Amino acid sequence: MARYALNLPIALKEEAAALAKWQGVSLNQFILWAVAEKVAFLRRTLDDVDVEAEIYREVIVKAEDS
Repeated sequence: MARYALNLPIALKEEAAALAKWQGVSLNQFILWAVAEKVAFLRRTLDDVDVEAEIYREVIVKAEDS
């Protein structure tokens, strides 16, 4: 594993820490998971000709689940 110093706005760090605690994982694990999820999403969309439609579909699904 590589080490990387990360500067986060205080409010974002606090929110991420609260969500990590709620999920029962460390803040480090939560950030690792979030970055991995974002990288996977971008890999999928970079190969997709219709990136905007995919992003729109995901936003709609998340909104409907709320």
